[in-house]
Amino acid sequence: KETGEKILEASANDLAKIIVEIVESENTMRT
Repeated sequence: KETGEKILEASANDLAKIIVEIVESENTMRT
């Protein structure tokens, strides 16, 4: 279970980073 939780946390962090990059890219394109 520990490894599974770590993987879930890592994927969640990766998703957060990807979302931030997408939002930033959208903001740069809008301006």
